[in-house]
Amino acid sequence: MQDDTAGGRADDAAGSGQPDPTGGGQADTVGGRTALAVGAGLTLLGVVGYVVGVATPYPGRAFSVTGVMIGVALLAIGNAQRATEGP
Repeated sequence: MQDDTAGGRADDAAGSGQPDPTGGGQADTVGGRTALAVGAGLTLLGVVGYVVGVATPYPGRAFSVTGVMIGVALLAIGNAQRATEGP
C-alpha cells in the first residue's frame, strides 16, 4: 500500500505547512509588489499634497495626511509580504 502523506499532492500540502506544489505563491508576489507600488505612489502624492497645502491652502488638503498614512501602511504590508516569500 502506498503512503499518500508524502505524495506531494496539493490537498496534502494545504494543511502541512509546505509550499503549494501548484505554484500558488505567485499571487502573493504580485500582491506584494502591488501593495508596494500603490503605497509608494500614495505616500508620494500625500507628501506633495501636504507641501502644496502648506504653501497655498486648498479645500480638502487634510486628505493628503490621510493619503500618507494609508500609503505608509501599504508600504509596510507590501514589505512584509516580500519578506515572507523568501529568496
